[in-house]
Amino acid sequence: MPQTILLTFADGLQSGYRYEPFVMECRDTCLRPVREVQYADHGAGVAQTMHLTFADGLQLGFLYEGAQLSLQEASQWLQKLLQEELHDTVDTILRGELLTACAVLLRFSLEGLVAGGRTVEEGDVQAALRNDLAWLPRIAGDRQWYTLKPESRMEGLNRLSSLESMRAARSWNMAQTTDTKQEVFDEFLEEDFSASESDDVQCLEAALQAATWLRPYAPRIPRQVAIEKRLAIRRLLYPMERLTRGFMGRQKELEMLRGFVGVLEPQSRIESLSRFLMRSATRQKPMMLSGIGGVGKSTLMAEFIRQHVRGEVPFPWIYLDFDNPRLNVSVLSTLIDEATEQLSAQYPSSDWSGLRLEAHNRSVLENAASYTSAEVNRSFSLTDSESSEYIRLDNAQQLAQLLADELMRAMESTGIEKMMGVAQTLPFLIVLDTFEEVQKRGVEMAQTLWGFLRSLQDAFPRVRIVLAGRAPVPELSQYVAQPEAIVLKEFDEESAIAFLRDREIPNLDAARALYKQVGGNPLNLKLAAHVAKVDPASQGGIQGLKTSSYYIFAASEHVIQGQLYQRILERIPFQDLQKLAHPGLVVRRITPDIIREVLAVPCGLGPIEYRRAQELFEELEKQVDLVTIEPDGALRHQQDVRRVMLKMLDAERPAQVHDIHERAFEFYKNLPGSTAAIEKVYHALQLGMDEQQIRDMEISEAAESLLSSVDELPPASQLLVYELTKREPPAEIRASANLVQWETFVEARARQAIQFGDYKAPLQLLNERQDRTPGSALYAILAICLLRSGNFDKADEQLAAGIESAQAVNRIDRLVELHRLRGELLERKNDYAMADVELKQAQQLAMRIGIAVLALQICAERSRLRLRIPLLPPPVEELEDIVKACGDSDFAAVRLQLQGLFRLCGGQCVPLLLKGLRVFKLESVFNILPPDAAWFIEANDMAKQNRANEFFTALLQRSPEDLQACSTISEILEQSLDPNKAARLA
Repeated sequence: MPQTILLTFADGLQSGYRYEPFVMECRDTCLRPVREVQYADHGAGVAQTMHLTFADGLQLGFLYEGAQLSLQEASQWLQKLLQEELHDTVDTILRGELLTACAVLLRFSLEGLVAGGRTVEEGDVQAALRNDLAWLPRIAGDRQWYTLKPESRMEGLNRLSSLESMRAARSWNMAQTTDTKQEVFDEFLEEDFSASESDDVQCLEAALQAATWLRPYAPRIPRQVAIEKRLAIRRLLYPMERLTRGFMGRQKELEMLRGFVGVLEPQSRIESLSRFLMRSATRQKPMMLSGIGGVGKSTLMAEFIRQHVRGEVPFPWIYLDFDNPRLNVSVLSTLIDEATEQLSAQYPSSDWSGLRLEAHNRSVLENAASYTSAEVNRSFSLTDSESSEYIRLDNAQQLAQLLADELMRAMESTGIEKMMGVAQTLPFLIVLDTFEEVQKRGVEMAQTLWGFLRSLQDAFPRVRIVLAGRAPVPELSQYVAQPEAIVLKEFDEESAIAFLRDREIPNLDAARALYKQVGGNPLNLKLAAHVAKVDPASQGGIQGLKTSSYYIFAASEHVIQGQLYQRILERIPFQDLQKLAHPGLVVRRITPDIIREVLAVPCGLGPIEYRRAQELFEELEKQVDLVTIEPDGALRHQQDVRRVMLKMLDAERPAQVHDIHERAFEFYKNLPGSTAAIEKVYHALQLGMDEQQIRDMEISEAAESLLSSVDELPPASQLLVYELTKREPPAEIRASANLVQWETFVEARARQAIQFGDYKAPLQLLNERQDRTPGSALYAILAICLLRSGNFDKADEQLAAGIESAQAVNRIDRLVELHRLRGELLERKNDYAMADVELKQAQQLAMRIGIAVLALQICAERSRLRLRIPLLPPPVEELEDIVKACGDSDFAAVRLQLQGLFRLCGGQCVPLLLKGLRVFKLESVFNILPPDAAWFIEANDMAKQNRANEFFTALLQRSPEDLQACSTISEILEQSLDPNKAARLA
């Protein structure tokens, strides 16, 4: 039968053709596409001929004896032959010339490339460098750019062997386009290494790459490790410096913050006196900076850090911005990861991997102990809640001590530093910014953070904590200390004038006129300065601006800001950009593709080509007062400006806004990646699409990211976001919810609060409405709040009402929780026998609905409880059935409850021991047992043969003395489950 030969080339092109008598697959690194294949069949046993003709004209021909080759032999032979033929066709002289020309180019076009002093045809370049080229991502409408593969670049540099030869090779292709990386590389060729001392992140990245390539040829080039250290610090500081560019004013607040840290020289007598008074105290209260949105809190924080980092006395600092989606205030390991990443940049020789691993392991244990764990089914249990709280606080304390120890080692890495005791004298600054995001998600979640900070102050007394948010954090005083408060208000006249002058307002009178007109709000001043800069007629005040200067009542800040923004748009020099900028606020991100496919038509530009979209994008990028640049190169509107303008835009042009949202949704609908998923959900929520359709998008992760933008959404969409993120919506949004939605919010919020020991907030929420849906979860929630508050009678009433309601609609899952809580209530009343009856009911119901792991937890409670009931042994027979039904992963997830079970029941429950040995991989426990027991040798042999089950079965038929082995094994298992000294439930 005719067979198929398939050639697959490096550029993805596959060329297949029929041939006899075998199949072969040949993969080669050739860049040449096959243009033609010819073959001649001369009959069985006769030499056969194949010809390949490539697109650039190269021809290969060969003979073989088809009948004499196996499939594998033929495939290997053809591959070898192709490689040899292709190698023979390479012009080695031309390749060498091209390698030396391209080795000094970070990117290049094949068109017009000069090598050896002459221009080489594009096809010849492709032929000579077919195994050396790498494509760079191509922008639509632009030419294709290439770079050399790393090994080929080093070969080319080795051929040149000196900076002088490299400079000569570079001179051949000065016409090739340059960018920052190429410019820095060229400077290194000229032995100008100043880029390695630059503050610009892009320059330092380029310097690091150039140093890596060129150091073998120029020993004077700075070492890579020094550049890496500077680059790490600059990556930390660059966002702050961009934020604080042209920072002016706020001197009083800066003095207070500087005095709080106590490292920089005092800037005034008052600051000096304040610092003297605080000098004796190592531990200090936190400092809380609060103020309305847009008043400049983050800018002040960034300037505060920047001043200290540039000071002459280096000290450790951490900046945690809770607007960063990577940070979860309730998961300490996320904060540790961010903190150690920043400290690694400050102390490059330090190693934080052990601390990160420990933090991660402890977070896993903490999650497993929480009844809200995603790993295992749980219901309310006060014992679980108390244990979970203990573990959280213990983890916080242990990790704080580990961080303090590692930091001290990093700070005192040399004998001189240790002798000077720098870790005892220098402060450790911790800045928590945008704390309103934590408050929005539930302040009780920050209890772990407060415990961590309190323990850190014990271990490292000179910790200085600064918080910044829109509102004070009164609960902080319960855990650390009552913070010193700084309320950030509008600029006073002096600070405002300095702020305006720094933004190119030419004289004092013009700055004073603008301040009197728009006030001291930093956003007002920033917009007014921009208006005055693009419109010289506004230097003496902005004509026609509706403010308190023209009316009896002052115009709102938003009205003033909206007018100022409109003036800025009117002065943009390109009309198409004006059309794009204002309605373009509807989308959160802008790229050339979004301009072309989403914004162009609704904004009145009509259909446009990609090149035009690219031009508009580049012009918009220059409007620094309107947009910022994302790490991926996209533009994002200035958030403070965007929030002001969105509502006005929605009110003025609803049809246009709706059209843009629809186009944006279609644009993102089929794009891969998390960014596209988040933006798709954002526009779906803005459109008010069908709720089930939105839920089907798997939006839980997107909803969490959109929480910071929830105020932009319609009320119904806000309700959905709050529900999916299990956050408490504002009272006015809750009031618009129906009963089912309201119960969903209250349940999620209350469970979270109860998990962290807060019972007041759930009671306030529960009292908002008295109606309940049939089988509502709120009966159990109210009962546990009452139970924990000591109001047993009312708790019992709620449990009875809840059981009746759940039975009416057959909500067995609710009944499990209610009976479990009633068992705890009876236990607290010292009625242990009836408590066991209720818990047994809950356990049986859990097994009835197939949740064996929940039944296992309840059985652990019953085993502990029966110690208080005379003559009533642990429920071993029931436990055996539950253990057999429980999956291994669920079994491992409730390790804390298992500690109590191993202690109380392990000596009597063989299935429990067997599963424990297997799940926790502890069959080697036999090697720990004392060898003087009669059963030891047999047990050891059985364990090695994976026959532990036979051993246990035989063991139960032996003497009471030998049965002690089960208890010994159970004790070892129990101890193995307590690596972090967690609270035992037994």
